[in-house]
Amino acid sequence: MSKSEVSRLLALIIVFCILFTLDTISSSVIATYLSKIFKPLVDLSIKSRIAATKITEGIKIAYGRNIFEHVQLDGVLSLTKANVLGVRDNYLIVAAPSKPGDVAIDPESKKIVGITKESNGQISWVESIFSPNIPIPVLVRSKEVSLDGELIEGSKLRIYEEIDVTGFEVLVSDAFTCGTALKNLGYGYIGTVEGARGRYFLVDNFFTIPDSVLFLPGY
Repeated sequence: MSKSEVSRLLALIIVFCILFTLDTISSSVIATYLSKIFKPLVDLSIKSRIAATKITEGIKIAYGRNIFEHVQLDGVLSLTKANVLGVRDNYLIVAAPSKPGDVAIDPESKKIVGITKESNGQISWVESIFSPNIPIPVLVRSKEVSLDGELIEGSKLRIYEEIDVTGFEVLVSDAFTCGTALKNLGYGYIGTVEGARGRYFLVDNFFTIPDSVLFLPGY
């Protein structure tokens, strides 16, 4: 490291030590004040707007047009189909507008992908079902038994009865947003229960990044 780099590093260490000492003496008043100042810089809505603007500009430059289309599903329902541009934390970035609460499904695997959290211009931020913030009411069934449960983080199943559901199918419940429509369209299946682990059962549902998604209007 050069002398100037060493000097800057030492200066940062000194500033950090001063702030840490003052914060300890003032019972975290300084930390609280600084968190209020810098919170907007890490707030999702602001970050998403900045990223959405950059992504949208890139789309226009690269393609000169929108890269989503309206398709007919089951010969009747018109849905928006859009490319998935990437993933950030628990969110899929999708190149199409949608509304908060809309359900994103994968046309290839015919499974639910997530729920739109926010939309900015031509970009939708879809929160994955593997996010800890989206518990999904599900139906757990075999040929003889059917019961309700809750899917957590995409692959952990919680049920409310003392029963071994290994080998049971897991489907979206009618209580879930658009649950009945998803099942009627053939997009309700989530996976099969593999076995128990602790207080949960594990479902063979794995996180993948689809090439595109369909948006089913939420309510």
